[in-house]
Amino acid sequence: MNQRHKLLSRSWFSWLSWGLTSLCLFLSIELRSNEFASTPKLIQPDAELFNLWEQIYNEPGQILQKIRNQLAPLKPGVDDERIAFLKAIGSEAASFAEKNEESMALAKEAEEISARLKLYWPWIHAVSTLGIDYEFAGEDKLANEHYLRAIALAEQTKDPELLAYALNNMGYYYARNKSTKNAIETIARAFHALENLPKELLYHDALNNLAIVYTRNEFVGKMDEGKKLLLESFNYFKQRKMRYMTGNNYINLGLFYKNRAENSIAVDTFLEAIRYARENQIDDLLPYYLTHLADLYNSNKLYAKSLEASREAIQLFRQNKNLTMLGNSLVTSAQSLLQLNRPNEALEAIGERRSMIKSSIEMNDDEMLAEVEILAYQKVGDVPNELASYRRWGEILRRIYNKKNIEKAQQVAGLLELERKDAENKLLEEKNRTNAVQLAEAERTRHILVGLLASFGLLLGFMVIALRQSREIRLQRNRMQEVLDNIEEGILRFGKDHLVHADYSAHLLQILGVNGDISGQDLFQLLLDDSDLSQDEIEVIRNSLQSIFDEHELSWSLNSGQLPAELHRRERILNLLWQPHYNAHGRIDKLLLVVRDITSSKILQAEIEASRRHSETMTQHLQQMLKANPRSLESFMLDLRSSLPSLGEQLNQPASQASAIRVLHTIKGNARSLGLRDLAEAAHFVESAHSSQFSGKELDRLHLVAQDYLELFHTIFSDKARGVTSLLNIVDDVSPSIFEQLEQGHVAFGSIAVKDEVGRWPASILPDLRLLIMHALSNAADHGYVFPLRRGESLPPAAFRIDAERLNFGFRICIRDQGGGLRWDKLQELAKERGFVPTHNRPLSDVLFQDGVSTSERLTLSSGRGIGLAAIQEVCQKRGGEATLLDNDEGRGTLLLIEWPEKDLALATSA
Repeated sequence: MNQRHKLLSRSWFSWLSWGLTSLCLFLSIELRSNEFASTPKLIQPDAELFNLWEQIYNEPGQILQKIRNQLAPLKPGVDDERIAFLKAIGSEAASFAEKNEESMALAKEAEEISARLKLYWPWIHAVSTLGIDYEFAGEDKLANEHYLRAIALAEQTKDPELLAYALNNMGYYYARNKSTKNAIETIARAFHALENLPKELLYHDALNNLAIVYTRNEFVGKMDEGKKLLLESFNYFKQRKMRYMTGNNYINLGLFYKNRAENSIAVDTFLEAIRYARENQIDDLLPYYLTHLADLYNSNKLYAKSLEASREAIQLFRQNKNLTMLGNSLVTSAQSLLQLNRPNEALEAIGERRSMIKSSIEMNDDEMLAEVEILAYQKVGDVPNELASYRRWGEILRRIYNKKNIEKAQQVAGLLELERKDAENKLLEEKNRTNAVQLAEAERTRHILVGLLASFGLLLGFMVIALRQSREIRLQRNRMQEVLDNIEEGILRFGKDHLVHADYSAHLLQILGVNGDISGQDLFQLLLDDSDLSQDEIEVIRNSLQSIFDEHELSWSLNSGQLPAELHRRERILNLLWQPHYNAHGRIDKLLLVVRDITSSKILQAEIEASRRHSETMTQHLQQMLKANPRSLESFMLDLRSSLPSLGEQLNQPASQASAIRVLHTIKGNARSLGLRDLAEAAHFVESAHSSQFSGKELDRLHLVAQDYLELFHTIFSDKARGVTSLLNIVDDVSPSIFEQLEQGHVAFGSIAVKDEVGRWPASILPDLRLLIMHALSNAADHGYVFPLRRGESLPPAAFRIDAERLNFGFRICIRDQGGGLRWDKLQELAKERGFVPTHNRPLSDVLFQDGVSTSERLTLSSGRGIGLAAIQEVCQKRGGEATLLDNDEGRGTLLLIEWPEKDLALATSA
């Protein structure tokens, strides 16, 4: 009986074990079948179609014609599957051959058929090609949507080649749009999809795209690696005689050497590319090579060769109807023609380029076109158009400065974010692997427990598995520690006692600048005691941590804001990331702290900000200089360059101080009349400080501001404004500053009349003549109208008259105003103070020609120092003449009489 019961018991256990095993097997098969059913049906192209697709990288034009021929006899509804494949391949071929309209039409038809029949291969290829077509049509939003949709479709198929294909196209899109971080990440995903497949066409296409990102973005810091990748993909395409891709890689290699300033290698590369294109009849790429070669010849001053190459490129681009590259080649040929002294032909090329421009934005963004226009109009003597081109160029430079700074900042921020994500991904991958092992072990344990119900004999197996699980967990912990030892971030954990746990990263020691084992050390002593935080701030952090531990998520949300995100410690700037760890009861029992050294990135951000501010200042200076008269600007800059170096030494020597103050006053007046506000203010500060408390810092500021203007002038305006002008030009040049004086003094403007009987004035006289007119009109405006109006006198609108005439002894300039006139009582007081005695030759008003004498009762930016009239007298005496200040002989106001001897008249007549 007992034996029978034993047999029945064993039988029951056997049936139970068999039933459980069958159930597990059934569930496993069911899950696999569900997984299989969820995968879309994937029909690959046959060998003939796949060969057609690969040949696109060789001869896209020929493949497109073959597709047309094969589509002709096919019938819709009957041959829809083959039509979908052919049109998807044809759309890519048309896109490679730069036939965007045909490409878009074929892709849309292929997409419609493929979506209806669920043919994923042509569907994904068609959608991705539509992204390329929309991108080159300027529809970036639609392009981005189609690239993302192609990736989503490829992920549904779980086919690595289709996913790599869609990701590679998206990565190249990001590269073309200078989204460096996204480009690197997306192409890396493509490589990950291909990692278990042979390194064929798609792999080397992705390799080529990654090389382009590295070689065209210096912030990545992988230029040499990019060159290596570029050569690897180049050799692959060349060995397999894929002529189109080989041709494209010639351009990439040539541009790499050009950007590295290795011009001779770049020239040889493009010459080899031209030979390759002619031998293999790659007519659509040949003009690109010619254009790049023409640019290099221009850089090497081989202008005749450059013109020959660019003209052939122009002819080919006209045939291909490629208007964008045709415009670039026209500008290149115009550059060569200018250097060959053929400005009229250069203007013809520029005119043709302008006729192709459809919008003002495109015109105003063409920096090279504006620069070539300036030189062309200068050579033919067309001053109005030259000035217009200068102004357009200034606006372009301002946008380019801002755009470059923004792009640099975005690229640096993107790369920093990429490095941060890489580190986080490494930790996440290791964590996922650990979790996967733990989940697998938990699943095994569940099966073992079920098995125990069937047979106690499985107990031994369970013990073996448990031991294996323990060993693997130890291995995972060792791997995690290995990651912590190699990751370039500081990572630690601590609990309620604030003591550092044993599992911290090795890089943490380097960041904190400590040696030895730090496990068990107090976090506050280790990290915060050497920081810039006060004891009160450290106590706030300590209290916040006490409120967080052993509490739920709400406490973390309320108190985590008190934990510092950035810390200054031992001349380093550290970024701190705090993350809570919850126990099984949902309470916080540990905190993870990630420490990053961001000192270099902060310094880089500060440098970028300083560069941006300097760029804005230089742009303002450039705009001011563009508004000035070019000839007057050149004259002023030459005087500034010669007088500025010795100004400081003269100001510190009593014997030369008066002369130096006159020079300083002249610099201020000229800068104001030309609209150079920053320079005028800097000179005014030196004047004010020298009369009260002079420290020398004001002069240093003047030198810095002047140097900025001089550098801009040397770079952009030098040798652009030489020639002869007239008295009317000079008055027109200085009058804006006079209008500004009157407006600030609330004086209405009446008129400025000029009568010039001298006519042509040679360049040797112009600087002194301009100085006289500027100081005379400035004094007449302030002393004749602004100051009398403040004293309550009733005056008509400000009116000035300037007469220049030839006389027997030389020539005379009379400058009259109808203002308040000379205050003779005030002049008698000044003469008595100065000990000045008038004679029959020199009137009482001559006291105003002495240094530091002024009737002004207040100091302004333009008057009050007694320098302007002294400067006029100094110039007259230097030329052997004299200046006299009298009452206006024609009525109310004053008359400034300037007479120069016959030698200057002879100069003017001979000119």
